[in-house]
Amino acid sequence: MKTKEDLNKNVDPSDLKISNVQGRKSGTIVIQSENESERDKIKTAIANKMSDRYEIRVPNTAKPKFMAFGVSFKYESEQLVEMIKKQNECLQSADFKIIKYIQVKKYRSKYYNFLIETDVDTFSAVLKSEKINIGWEKCRVQDGMVVSVCYKCKGFNHIATKCKDEEVCLKCLGNHKTMECTKEQINSVSIAFVQTKNLI
Repeated sequence: MKTKEDLNKNVDPSDLKISNVQGRKSGTIVIQSENESERDKIKTAIANKMSDRYEIRVPNTAKPKFMAFGVSFKYESEQLVEMIKKQNECLQSADFKIIKYIQVKKYRSKYYNFLIETDVDTFSAVLKSEKINIGWEKCRVQDGMVVSVCYKCKGFNHIATKCKDEEVCLKCLGNHKTMECTKEQINSVSIAFVQTKNLI
């Protein structure tokens, strides 16, 4: 492949932390790095030697989002960002923005949940901390990725009204409604979602 040959002749990879290299039929090469700073270093090294012949770019990938729960007051986006930066060490130098807020009414009170978009490293640090400070409140945080679950077959990314599969019971996984089940609940299964690495 000509692209890989040119890359091999022009750029020394010995000082670059490369996780993986994949070639595509189109001649495109996808390079994976360990983190964003290494990705930028790899991109610069290739651009310095090959930008006159090749387009070197970072693909548009969705940034991770986390949800902050249970804020008693609705703040303006700029005010909320400033408050979060001042009160949380893991977010002080981070680049993030408020995507949306959700007002939740419970009994006679109401509170707000905020969806916040940030970079991969900050996202990981925030989830590790489990809570962030917003004003006088310590708010729970969790991954903001929303996955719809079908109440009929218990599959993902579709809803029961459009489901063509058989009914699945939450207790025993049999083909009947959960409310009609007479068996004891089976042990639950955990699913882990692995975050993808940075690409060039």
